[in-house]
Amino acid sequence: MNGLEAKRKAQVFGPSVLTLAVFAERGLLFIASNSVLRASVITLWYMGVVAFAYYGAFLLRFDGSIPPHMFDAIHRTLPILLLIRIIAFQRFELYSGLLHYVSVDDVWRAMKAVAISTLIFMGAVYLIEAGFEGFPRSVFVVETMLTLGILAGHRMTLRALRERPQNGNSSGNTSRRILLVGDLDSADGLLRVIKTARDGEREFVGIVHEAPSARGKRLRGVEVLGGVEALQGIVEKERPGEVLILPPYTSSPRSLREVIDRCAGVGNVSCKYQMVPSLSDIADGKATVSMIRNVEIEDLLGRSPVKMDRTDVRRFLNGKAVMVTGAGGSIGSELCRQVGNYKPRLLMLYELSEYNLYQIDMDLRKRYPSLEIIPIAGDVCDEKKLARALQRYDIEVIYHAAAYKHVPLMESNVSACIKTNVLGTECVAHAAESSSVSKFVLISSDKAVRPSSVMGGSKRLAERLIHERPPCETKFVAVRFGNVLGSSGSVIPLFKNQIKAGGPVTVTHPEMERYFMSIPEAVDLVLQAAVVGGDREIMVLEMGEPIKILDLANRLIELSGLRAGKDIQAVFTGLRPGEKLYEEVMTQDDGIVRTEHQKIWVLGNGTVEGDKVEPMNISLVNQAVQEDDETMLRYLLSKWITDNVFPSDGPRWA
Repeated sequence: MNGLEAKRKAQVFGPSVLTLAVFAERGLLFIASNSVLRASVITLWYMGVVAFAYYGAFLLRFDGSIPPHMFDAIHRTLPILLLIRIIAFQRFELYSGLLHYVSVDDVWRAMKAVAISTLIFMGAVYLIEAGFEGFPRSVFVVETMLTLGILAGHRMTLRALRERPQNGNSSGNTSRRILLVGDLDSADGLLRVIKTARDGEREFVGIVHEAPSARGKRLRGVEVLGGVEALQGIVEKERPGEVLILPPYTSSPRSLREVIDRCAGVGNVSCKYQMVPSLSDIADGKATVSMIRNVEIEDLLGRSPVKMDRTDVRRFLNGKAVMVTGAGGSIGSELCRQVGNYKPRLLMLYELSEYNLYQIDMDLRKRYPSLEIIPIAGDVCDEKKLARALQRYDIEVIYHAAAYKHVPLMESNVSACIKTNVLGTECVAHAAESSSVSKFVLISSDKAVRPSSVMGGSKRLAERLIHERPPCETKFVAVRFGNVLGSSGSVIPLFKNQIKAGGPVTVTHPEMERYFMSIPEAVDLVLQAAVVGGDREIMVLEMGEPIKILDLANRLIELSGLRAGKDIQAVFTGLRPGEKLYEEVMTQDDGIVRTEHQKIWVLGNGTVEGDKVEPMNISLVNQAVQEDDETMLRYLLSKWITDNVFPSDGPRWA
């Protein structure tokens, strides 16, 4: 056959084959969509399998030549076998299984159905034939094995076809070389899920697992290469593009850091790091390819979770009318989300930014459809509006999170900072007193400790405003903590954008350190501290160990699949106005006392110092803000905060 003739035949038969395949696919879809038709087809299939296995058993018993007198026995007993098998298959729900998703449990049910129906059939034959005389008993065993083999083989074949790798995709993408790090159960679950997804772009180069007995063996075709101690050599040899971290290494930040540090130690290999955080989902077979996510800096810098009894928080918030100021901000929005879990009577969102208010309002309505949500666009300095809102909805608890927090920006926006952080706190506190709010919780900052900036000084004055108020029905508590990961204005989004742009990453000083905590953990502790804290007390959250900003930048570079100091450089720009090398959440003079919660402290002596912030002084602050008198405002901060570390030189603090 010459090439021209072959081409003509291909043109004739090609469309015919394609048309036949389309009709076959449509036919199968139609059968699957009709339950009666589907059951009928499955029944005919099972009957065919049973009949084939029964005749096959006799053929094997008699070496391919069935004696004529045996055909009578076959014809007498086959209908009984068919009836018994079909009833057993129905009882053991073999009809309802999804064959493409067959599991060990499906095969086990098929085995039980076949075994039990074989025993029943043996009893029926014994009665019909008046014993087994002249009836080959080996047929029962052979037929059972053939039936099981066909049923199991059929299911496993369909699953194997479904899980076959998709090679030669049209996109032209090359496969991604992936190294798995985790226990074998998690690796098995993930490999099964990914093969089910038929993702041919992934090539697994090996599994890192601790058990010495597993090394050199294969799991679903992927070799176990060694333990974590050998990870650096494995990465250097296999040169994976991605390292996929599984339990138990996803259970704690320390374990994650160990894996990434060993991989990052290979100087000429760049890896991206991903993880599947849920061991239970993998074990239950619920994991999907979409659950695989990049390792984030929060995973490495977070701390192992501490079990806390939230009974008191639930009792405190359940059925209450709660207001959150700054509800659209990083802390405020998380406060709203967590407060919603405790079923308050209503939740008022007080926010100046229209867009932020819209975002959190939509989010909460989706999360808590039965919760009454009151969105109010307003300024915390509008005391009349605050008072009307508090009285109209009978607010019982206020979380005051509205504040300016960006240190360098506030150094050049002194009036705005003092107005919102100091006068705004005074307005909300006074409105709370006038409306007999039960509890007022101020969200403060570690920058209020020995402040070096306008922002820190303003938060310190806000603390004093609530601490030094005369006793009344409203109980006031301040909660002080450090930086939170991922908050608006955080250094992390800045670093990510710089890395995405190709660098360099700008770090103010090689020795700069900060405390970090995840937003959910910080808010969880805030809710606890608000319940634990007594009237006029300042609560302090334990922030763990400080982290160098340079180390943070290097971690982010590594998580981006790049090499710190080689692919992306760090450039030191110097301290900005108002910044300190080190932050503190408390000092030795504060007389700190640990509470019943291991991560919550209380200041023993409060913040009484120097001249109190009396109404006359607040009027003076208000006048300086109205006149935008930066010099006066800085002078007042210096006067009222005696342990400040404001810069002594320069015209700004002269």
